[in-house]
Amino acid sequence: MSGIIGSTGSKSGVIIYDNNRPAFNVHRTAAWTVGASSPTIVPFNSATNFFDTDGCYDTSTYTFTPAREGLYFISVTVAIDDLSDTENLEARIYLNGAEYFNNRMSSGALSGHQSQQVQAMISLDEDDWVQAYIWHDDDGDVFMADSRYNQFCGFRVSSRY
Repeated sequence: MSGIIGSTGSKSGVIIYDNNRPAFNVHRTAAWTVGASSPTIVPFNSATNFFDTDGCYDTSTYTFTPAREGLYFISVTVAIDDLSDTENLEARIYLNGAEYFNNRMSSGALSGHQSQQVQAMISLDEDDWVQAYIWHDDDGDVFMADSRYNQFCGFRVSSRY
């Protein structure tokens, strides 16, 4: 594999190469309730059983700050329970406090978990910061599904952008 310097090790079967650091994959420790019609930061508060290779994800501010410039792949997956018919759910990526990219789905007549995912390739400086947000327009609060259905992850793809 050209361009790979070497392995930094593995955790849970994941191998992270030096060129792809920093990398993180975090989740929620418990389900929670999300208010309607207002973008809400998702409190992804645990890297336990997942990973944060360089300590660049802050579990108290729910923020990834790369500390190394480059092109990054960022992904957010959110899932909620029982969104009402014809209501919408968005997963959003925020860059430096502003919405950068989102992906929306309309629920139709679904019950159970509805999930949405958004990914983006983002050029980041070492002091940029990225957060995961959720938004929905249901009539009231909705219950966000437990941790196995929700994650926020990213890794450095290259130094050039």
